[in-house]
Amino acid sequence: MLISESDVDEIAKLVHEIVNRRRGYANFFGYSGSDKETRKAEELDVGRELLLHLNTLGLEQYSNLSLLDDKEGNEPFPDLQAITQEQKHIGIEITELVNEEKVAQYAKAKNTNQSINPNDWHVYDKGELEFAINEIINKKNEKISRKPDHLQEIWLTIFTDEAFLKYRYVMEFKDTLELVENLFDEIYLVISYSPEVKDNAFPNGYPIIKLK
Repeated sequence: MLISESDVDEIAKLVHEIVNRRRGYANFFGYSGSDKETRKAEELDVGRELLLHLNTLGLEQYSNLSLLDDKEGNEPFPDLQAITQEQKHIGIEITELVNEEKVAQYAKAKNTNQSINPNDWHVYDKGELEFAINEIINKKNEKISRKPDHLQEIWLTIFTDEAFLKYRYVMEFKDTLELVENLFDEIYLVISYSPEVKDNAFPNGYPIIKLK
């Protein structure tokens, strides 16, 4: 199919818009902005990668991934639901682990046309990662009472594009992370594309670590 000059111009405008809307820091999953529709698309993408990984393990098959709606117009909790072969309904809350201070620094630099060091990533040690994860768990755990009655389990899935949080690095101390008490049935960490771990367990190259 031939592409006309007008099509090329339109594509160029779209790419320019996407680049301008990116926050510039740890934004692999946020490919086209931060509006509601984009967030929902991101949540579905993360959910699909999680279920793909779990299905490859062969322990249980999950399907019918869909967004949940809040009939009262509030932000739904959890974000997604999936159904097992036995018709068990699983609720999946999707959230992000990112250093907000670095995001603010990148935004300020962008708004003032300052240069940005692409290697200026936040450095996480075990203690700081543990703190960040537990902060997320505490925040989300407060919302569990809002879950729809038809859901039999609630999972928390945390995705991150923090450059320091590579799969092998996190796995070094994964078993010693002390999570705060919570009501989630399972908790997962989804790491952005890492071709070095692409295999049968992670078909698309997105490492997934079960934390609970």
